[in-house]
Amino acid sequence: ARDNARGARETLSSELWECLNVTWQKMPEQRREAARLGPYTFLRFVRERCAMLSGLADATLSRDDGWRFLVLGRSLERADMTARLLTVRLQSGEGAPEWSTLLTACGAHESFLRMHGASLEPALVAEFLLLDRQFPRSVVHALQTAEDRLLELAAARERSGTAEAGLRAIGGVRTTLEYADTTTLLQDLPGHVRRVEEACGVASQAIAQRYFTYSAPMAWEHEEG
Repeated sequence: ARDNARGARETLSSELWECLNVTWQKMPEQRREAARLGPYTFLRFVRERCAMLSGLADATLSRDDGWRFLVLGRSLERADMTARLLTVRLQSGEGAPEWSTLLTACGAHESFLRMHGASLEPALVAEFLLLDRQFPRSVVHALQTAEDRLLELAAARERSGTAEAGLRAIGGVRTTLEYADTTTLLQDLPGHVRRVEEACGVASQAIAQRYFTYSAPMAWEHEEG
């Protein structure tokens, strides 16, 4: 991240660059602490620095294409990682983490309690993490944000349909989730999270091909006389 940011230094705020640079400088110390005390403090450090980076990006960057791509990538990552956490919970059998642990991993525990109280029913947790329109780490909220940023980046709007493969993938799975039957959500959860992971993969590939195509630089071959 620091190397990439250094290559695009002119597009970043000084606060954002400083956050990345300080994080990079503190990593060796944090790794030594992790070797001595275990991974908890190291992972907490990473999480806090990522949250700081995200906040500084929202507070100090102009709402131009650079910011749109940053939010787009963050939103797809959120949707994908939330779906993967749910997949781990479903596939772990008797050793699966508690639903409260899953909420905490998503930074959603307090928000869930304010919404539903102390009742940690699996169906309610799954509904909150997948479908809540107001919680930023929910899959639906993240997909909607990604869709909005892609619409802003699109050079043209078609009168019908869309030629953007990324938009089709994101919009399709978001619509399916928003109109899902909440009474059978837990039973349908494996299919929902699988579709989310697949859509995020398709969208990421389509965005890379559409906006970040790379070709190797031309090189002259030396011809022997």
